[in-house]
Amino acid sequence: MIFMPHLLVYLSAQGVSLAYQRRGQFRFVGEFAADEVGHRAFAVALQPFRHAKLSLLVDSVDEQYHAESLPHVLGAARGQMLGRRLHQVSRDSAFSAAWYQGRDDQGRRDDRYLFVSLNSLEWAQVWLDMLTQHSIHLALLATVPMVSHALIRQLPQGPAPLLWVTQQSGGTRLSFFSQNRLLFSRLSTPESSQAAEKLAEEIIKTRYYLTSHQYLPHQSPLAVAVLDTQQDHQRLCEILNQNAGLELSCTVRESALFAQRLWINAESLYQHRDSLHLAALGRYGAVVNLATPEMTAGFRQRQWQRGLYTAAAACLGMAVIAGGYLSWQREQIAASMMQTRVLLAQQQRRYQDISRKMPATPDAPANLKAAVEIADTLRAAPQPMTDFVILSEVLEHHPYIAVTGLGWQGPDADGQLSHRQTLSVDGEVRPFRGDYASAMNDIDRFVTALQQQSRIVKVDVISMPVNRDPKSTLHQSAQAPATTAAFKLKLVLQAAP
Repeated sequence: MIFMPHLLVYLSAQGVSLAYQRRGQFRFVGEFAADEVGHRAFAVALQPFRHAKLSLLVDSVDEQYHAESLPHVLGAARGQMLGRRLHQVSRDSAFSAAWYQGRDDQGRRDDRYLFVSLNSLEWAQVWLDMLTQHSIHLALLATVPMVSHALIRQLPQGPAPLLWVTQQSGGTRLSFFSQNRLLFSRLSTPESSQAAEKLAEEIIKTRYYLTSHQYLPHQSPLAVAVLDTQQDHQRLCEILNQNAGLELSCTVRESALFAQRLWINAESLYQHRDSLHLAALGRYGAVVNLATPEMTAGFRQRQWQRGLYTAAAACLGMAVIAGGYLSWQREQIAASMMQTRVLLAQQQRRYQDISRKMPATPDAPANLKAAVEIADTLRAAPQPMTDFVILSEVLEHHPYIAVTGLGWQGPDADGQLSHRQTLSVDGEVRPFRGDYASAMNDIDRFVTALQQQSRIVKVDVISMPVNRDPKSTLHQSAQAPATTAAFKLKLVLQAAP
């Protein structure tokens, strides 16, 4: 159904006209009379259009148009009000609709409606049965004045109301418009509109009818627009313009204007009287639909199927696009991985080449790495090495002093703000032969040498081989072991800059 044409059928008591629209192009198929020959020819002409969408245009004397203003309400109340009034006006006709036409400009600003009804389609049942047999799905049922509404909107609008006169195979249609709103329409039989004089009489009768039913005030001007496909249309306008007392002004509208707007050939309008409204029906549609839900059920079902097919095609298209993109992305990733492997192999070869050119290391790389890490750790830790150097320099000049233990305490280690460091030295005189006097002299010289160092602030003697304190007893002064001459010092140093 996606690629099927839009079938357009004009239906009147005299017969049908068949046309279709495909990709915006209008094609007229033919006219078929309401007899056995026409029925058979119409059935043959429908063969290429099975399962097509159908818009049906009815032109019948059974049409009724009733304009009325109703209170402005919304929601469910509006629907109930329109339903009741539509049944009253249309006398429960199966084919009826309420056409909303705006609001009044003054007063309480009521809503304007045109109630359209088609009393019966029994006279057209043969044609409808043939359409059903060919599985052609009805989407729209409209009347000729509904389509004329779309045509007159393209005409220059004057201040006077307009009587639109067109000729179809079913007769001459006279539709009355005021302020671009359809208010009334009647169909004149073909016999009464074959000559200009006959048609002029029908227009004058319509003028009197509009005045008597208060559609048009007395002595109010009425513009008559006649499509130039009418027979003797110039003669018709001459007759109407001569009736000065009726306030009629007749003008002829060129069909070329509509042919250009509807994308159809102007010659088709002259050859086929129903082409104009069929082309307008295919392009503009109608404002209301007179078809019952039962008549359009097949079309709605096809619409659902079409929607499902379209959705499935869209999903398939998206899946194809997504699959193509994922395939392309996979190829890009594979190419990137291959390039990475090539670069990694190149870097590995370069590393091996550089490693072969480097001199042999005295130790394993892991041990060298550990040594570097230890050195970095020591380099980041507090530095007592300069303090040990001072002690080492003094010891070089006192070879008889042997250091047996060292203790170092950095600045602020005791929790007090200070710039001094403390070095504890445990030592003894070597060799010791039991001569305490000589050993004590050696220790004294060593202490004196330490005190002469610029960074050593103070030297505290913690213990000596012999206790020199005059307050101590002889027993206390003889407690040191006889085999060693040990001592202990505490050096206070100024922190290194």
